[in-house]
Amino acid sequence: MAQVTFVATAGNTSQTGTSMVINKPTGTVDGDLMIAYFSAAVSGNTMTTLAGWTAISQLNTNDQSHFFYKVASSEGSNYTWSHWNANNNAIIGTICTFRNTAQTSPYEIVTAYDSVSDTTATGSEMTPATAPDTLMCMFVASYYNGSTSVSGYAIANNNPTWTEVYDTNAYDTSGSDNTQSMAYGLYPYTTTTGTPTATLANAGTARVTLLLIRPVGYSFAPNVLTGTVAVNNTGVNTGISVDALSLTGTLSATVATGVAKFTNLVKSATTWINQSKS
Repeated sequence: MAQVTFVATAGNTSQTGTSMVINKPTGTVDGDLMIAYFSAAVSGNTMTTLAGWTAISQLNTNDQSHFFYKVASSEGSNYTWSHWNANNNAIIGTICTFRNTAQTSPYEIVTAYDSVSDTTATGSEMTPATAPDTLMCMFVASYYNGSTSVSGYAIANNNPTWTEVYDTNAYDTSGSDNTQSMAYGLYPYTTTTGTPTATLANAGTARVTLLLIRPVGYSFAPNVLTGTVAVNNTGVNTGISVDALSLTGTLSATVATGVAKFTNLVKSATTWINQSKS
């Protein structure tokens, strides 16, 4: 597998109106994964899913938090999102682009609202189903009556080196602040993350989201492959021994013939297309 990498981000803020234009992040190419995130210090409303995008999570209580994803495919240079802004709320929207990601089911997500107004934003732990070559992203939206910022991203177990991508503020007509940020780090484990936290420059409530981005070929891609496949108590030898290669594909076995095969194998710089390798 190729490791998931971060490409770029683009964003916008809104205080009036009911739509927001966000540019496609610079450098995005077809096949890249785009994650859109919208947050606001308001509750009880929904957000329209833009055509071609898929909703990941829409939380409409205890402040807004909406995630969507799309695999880039020759679309235009920007996206116009319709949102819930009926009361001149401070809304932030961002799109982050990632490369070498799974094209379907590309994410794992857990989000939590921290209602305690203090300088530590606390989320819920995740136990990933996917490893290695994954990126763990931490999105933080905090709400405070004035300007604030986010730092000190951490998870309790196997804490990675975090790279902050953005830390953006927006203000409503009363001066209340909505701050949104994102940082990412490599998390090549299937063990629990433990509790995620981040530090707020000023005390406020917050929503913390862990979003793990799965790599291309995550469902079957060992570096070393050898052994026996058991089907209905019949041992079927794969006949394949691979060292220091990354393979992706679909394994199937037929009891009647005793043949196991991998279809659509991919290794390093060579791709087998529309062939079966027994």
